[in-house]
Amino acid sequence: MVLLMPRLSKCCCCIPLRIASLIIGYFSLIISISLISLVCGSLYKLVKYVGEHKNDPDSGFTTEEIQFAAIRLYIAHILFILVFVFSCIINMMLIFGVHWEIRRLVGYYVTTSMVLLVLQFILMVLIFVFMGLIAALPLLTWGIILFFFIIVVRSVYLDMEDREKPLVCMIYDTSTLRCGQMQQPLMSSSSSSRPYPSYMKFDYHSVQ
Repeated sequence: MVLLMPRLSKCCCCIPLRIASLIIGYFSLIISISLISLVCGSLYKLVKYVGEHKNDPDSGFTTEEIQFAAIRLYIAHILFILVFVFSCIINMMLIFGVHWEIRRLVGYYVTTSMVLLVLQFILMVLIFVFMGLIAALPLLTWGIILFFFIIVVRSVYLDMEDREKPLVCMIYDTSTLRCGQMQQPLMSSSSSSRPYPSYMKFDYHSVQ
């Protein structure tokens, strides 16, 4: 995963990345569930209102106007619910991935969050063009927060990637042993007249 983003060693200069990513996951999950509840409550009130006023001549609207407005509001509510459900899914992937050290799930969170950030930026530009800066400020603020979340979680992903690299030791002689992460394919001494050191996989903990 190659992204032009900074890599953090701590979140907010003092919080370990693993704890910070779990806070991000649980916080975002709670917010998404709360918003789903609010949207479902609003949808229930909308359905109740339409049912009570669809044949009410005193409401100030015709039956066709009420039905047309209701359809648009139904679609908007359903889209909001789908977005928040998707947010719940990717945040649960982040939580499971960090708890059980599943790098692939953490990578899925980073990728999908980047897609959401791009879509949010496009929506923010449209709102700014048609409705002005004040209407676009909430999306701008949330976009900055989401971008910071992505940087933190990506740093966790890179740490997991580093830990999964096999440890390789170089034996130069019987008294010298150097260990480190393998960064390139091993070379055979038969490919050149220069004597390369021999390589082998090694358990770092056994060196202690």
